[in-house]
Amino acid sequence: MVLYNGYIYEDNIKGGDARQKQPDQAIKFDTLVSHFDISEIINQAIEKEQITDDYRFNTYTELNTTIAKIKKDNQTFFTTVSSDAMNQANPVIGYMDQNKSKAKPKQQVKLDTVKSNKKLEMIYNAHNRLDNLKNTVDGKTTEIKQNVKYFSKVIIYQQRILSYSVTCIIFFLIGASLGSIIRKGGMGVPVIIAIVIFIIFYVMNLGIENVAWGGTMDPYLAAWLPNMILLPFGIWMTFKALTDSQLFDAEKYKSFFKPIRKLFVKSEEHKRYQ
Repeated sequence: MVLYNGYIYEDNIKGGDARQKQPDQAIKFDTLVSHFDISEIINQAIEKEQITDDYRFNTYTELNTTIAKIKKDNQTFFTTVSSDAMNQANPVIGYMDQNKSKAKPKQQVKLDTVKSNKKLEMIYNAHNRLDNLKNTVDGKTTEIKQNVKYFSKVIIYQQRILSYSVTCIIFFLIGASLGSIIRKGGMGVPVIIAIVIFIIFYVMNLGIENVAWGGTMDPYLAAWLPNMILLPFGIWMTFKALTDSQLFDAEKYKSFFKPIRKLFVKSEEHKRYQ
């Protein structure tokens, strides 16, 4: 910053005690150049811009704009990818397509009628063209997978803003029902069963997410499918709790399997009476 025709006012402090009144000092200048270090401000601005570009820092409504942009970009990419591969596979057809020419292609040459040197050259050129085409197809396939995976990630992230709220309600139904049904064993047994249910939900949620990233499942369905599977179980658990069911009573299951157990266990008399 450049300043012109001004004064600088400074306190002429004598000694180490700044509380004592000291005479002021005024310095007149014609031109004064002041330098400021703004590197930290620039770094914060760059970091803020990078953060806002990441979909994970966007709100639900902001993600709608991001999704619309991704759909538009993917549509443009999928429209051009097939034509690019086709043009590389057959430049003649691509050239005729581009110029709308009605010229007939040249007559095909039989490979048996070509000399050996020319035949090797033709085979080598055909092999190179096929190899280039294979590399192009592999590259386009990788790009397609990446685009599908990124699109699925954004959709699932947006939908989980709502679906995880529903998940909390479902887990509340299950947890409250467990606490009501299991009356023996203190808090240990309900906590263990709740942890097992949560692990099952987590593994199921992660597996469905990976399937959606591969493009074999709709991302909207993938975000809500774990809740759709878990909700009937939560309702059933709530019903059992309201009807005072003995769902986790060990004695009930022992009496149920007791006739089956007798078929495999032989009764023995006491050795004292033998």
